[in-house]
Amino acid sequence: MDVEILGRVLSTLPDDDDHPYRTGPWRPQTTEWKADDLTVVHGEIPADLDGLYLRNTENPVHPALERYHPFDGDGMIHAVGFRDGKAFYRNRFVQTDGLIAEREANGPLWAGIADRPEKSPRQDGWGARGRMKDASSTDVVVHAGVALTSFYQ
Repeated sequence: MDVEILGRVLSTLPDDDDHPYRTGPWRPQTTEWKADDLTVVHGEIPADLDGLYLRNTENPVHPALERYHPFDGDGMIHAVGFRDGKAFYRNRFVQTDGLIAEREANGPLWAGIADRPEKSPRQDGWGARGRMKDASSTDVVVHAGVALTSFYQ
């Protein structure tokens, strides 16, 4: 197995975070990985299996302004692929304008789904309510060979 760290995102979530959607198996991932030639534990991968499984997850980098809802987490695409009897894994943050701005500010700039939009430090934003960050963490579809992410609104 060949594993490489491609990047890390600085998170401002507290180390002792006890929110049920940010702990245990829900703990956000801040490392972007590239892993090739994954170990197969039982059996073997058919040599003619050639494809990709994509999953979009909520992966918060910063705490919520007030109340955290899982839909508020930043999007991260996970990919498990198969080719020539081997498997590989990749994960990457969805580089939305909101994620980039909050990384530069080192903290949250928009209200989440459970917060009042007028609480947002920035008054611009996306969604039906406006003044919200497009986390682009709800879904992923492939159209014309390109993976596209979506925002729950």
